[in-house]
Amino acid sequence: MQLLKILLFTFFVIFFEQALSAQKRNRLAVVETKNAGINFVISELYTTSIKDYNKPKAVIVLNIRSDSGKHEVRTALLNKDDFQWLLRGKRDELYGITEIHSVPVLVFGNNASDIFSVTAIRRKVKWVNTKRAVQKFLNYYEPPPIIFEPEVLVYVLKGESIEIKYRGFYTIIR
Repeated sequence: MQLLKILLFTFFVIFFEQALSAQKRNRLAVVETKNAGINFVISELYTTSIKDYNKPKAVIVLNIRSDSGKHEVRTALLNKDDFQWLLRGKRDELYGITEIHSVPVLVFGNNASDIFSVTAIRRKVKWVNTKRAVQKFLNYYEPPPIIFEPEVLVYVLKGESIEIKYRGFYTIIR
């Protein structure tokens, strides 16, 4: 009887530890912009593209790379259901989350900290799967085509100035 109690206790400890770690994986750092140019980029993408999407299912993705004082910002508007395919085989880590008009904006990139600052707030986001969860999903289901490239707008930010560099189908996350 004592052994049974120990086994049940151990089971519950393991179960709750797994449940808590799963909740932490879905908590993203809320970020704030430090650059007026990035606000324009997010707003421009939202106003030009949101009419083509179901707003509650929409998500904006940003990837920020820096080179010699310039920031390349790749932006795309996606459906939340398609987001897991975007992460497939990618190395870029998620930096944080913000929003515009109740549409989430996910921020990736090696120099996102130059344009965004992390707050102490964490936001629970159920539809963002970690790379491990995506791999687990793919082990159970037939994988989709390897190429998933949404329509991407690429901007170059230098200080507060902005110029559009490219618009078309392109890799947003590496």
